[in-house]
Amino acid sequence: MTAEIITIASLKGGAGKTTTAYALACAAGVTGLRALALDLDPAFGLTAALGLSPRPATIADAVHGGDLDAALQQHPLGVHAVAADRRLTGDAPQAERLRALLWEARSRYDVIVLDASPDEAAMLGPVDVADHIVVPAALDILSMRAAALTAALVDAAGALDRVSGLAVTDPSRPMSAAERSVLAGLQRHGLALETQLMARRSWPSASTAATDPEVAGMLTAGKLLLREVATRSAPPGALRHFIALARSRPPLTAAG
Repeated sequence: MTAEIITIASLKGGAGKTTTAYALACAAGVTGLRALALDLDPAFGLTAALGLSPRPATIADAVHGGDLDAALQQHPLGVHAVAADRRLTGDAPQAERLRALLWEARSRYDVIVLDASPDEAAMLGPVDVADHIVVPAALDILSMRAAALTAALVDAAGALDRVSGLAVTDPSRPMSAAERSVLAGLQRHGLALETQLMARRSWPSASTAATDPEVAGMLTAGKLLLREVATRSAPPGALRHFIALARSRPPLTAAG
């Protein structure tokens, strides 16, 4: 079996990228799938969430011809993971290097999650190698516009048909009328994944993650999200319409 590569992509920091990557990778791990998570974002979001160490090796060592096995770390939730490295800043791994790195790994894993950098140039490699692309987004106007710009970048890279959808993160409880309207519009047009994730502002240590009740809830949602990502794609026409709307006026709503 060859691994399915899932790239989490957003041009906006704080959109829920770390939450989405963590939920998908760890949900795969706890269900018994062979899961690998690569933190390609020099902000270290997924690295911190998983409690990874920069020693003995990082993603920068791996993509520059080093041994992937030397950089692998085991998380108690069943995920192999590789820590981020600031050396990737300004020298993001392009598609060819990522393919070389993942060539052997694809035969050893069932699911590979790439937490892409929000930098536009750095995002192209992870987008190019992806089988599925997830765009995390909150329901405010700025987040919707960032999601649309991310989708536009994916479209320019020729990968729009691989977008599973927008993963809505951290919706307020209860949702405001504006949030409900935005979410209804996204879902009506097939753009938003049905499963929503609650973002975390802090993360448990790796040793206590398995018993953390909030992590348990995230894993339950992550399993549902993983199934959605693997089995659906957002309509490219609707994505292009979303891009055009977000560039010209406030985000898509149930009324429009």
